[in-house]
Amino acid sequence: MLGKAQQPVKDAAQLARTQGYEVVMWGINAPSFSVYYGKAVAIRTPRPGDFVITRSRRLGELPPHESFYSRGGIALVRISG
Repeated sequence: MLGKAQQPVKDAAQLARTQGYEVVMWGINAPSFSVYYGKAVAIRTPRPGDFVITRSRRLGELPPHESFYSRGGIALVRISG
């Protein structure tokens, strides 16, 4: 059984995988996301059009974006553009 903190990471990764999103990781250190996602995730500054996995508290630091998942302090968003 997953710990309470891991479930949002797993859920976000499964959503991204099933929808075919190419995701980058920013502002978070969550290696388990790549495991649940099924492939390595780039760690870099997001660019327009990127899907980004990050911490909810860091969303204000990102350029305009659309939210696709947010739970337990984890967010999956797409940068506008």
